[in-house]
Amino acid sequence: MLTVVFTSPSDWTIVLKDAALWTIILGALFLLAVVYALINISRFKPVHGNDEFESSRAVVTEDLDPEGRVMVQGEIWRAYSRSGEVIPRGQRVKVLGREGMNLIVEPIPNGNRKMMGGKTDD
Repeated sequence: MLTVVFTSPSDWTIVLKDAALWTIILGALFLLAVVYALINISRFKPVHGNDEFESSRAVVTEDLDPEGRVMVQGEIWRAYSRSGEVIPRGQRVKVLGREGMNLIVEPIPNGNRKMMGGKTDD
């Protein structure tokens, strides 16, 4: 077991000065980390509303006839085909916009289909 014995008041002042110095250093580092995080957060422009999913790619999870469901950015949304055509389950679609709680989509032509991660669908 470690026992510390202070023989004079000057020993206490040395310990307190060291503790105060380390408290100041750690506090300053914490403050710098918070400021750095706030600066990084302020660089991103949040997108909400009708433009949130614009130009996103989605996968049809329930046939669109002309209304059904799609998965976009990991969420299931109600969607309908802009042209009113039937789009089968599994087909990739492009989100054109949002109207209320429904997404407006159109099918991606077979030659221009891209899967998540930028891989082409061959």
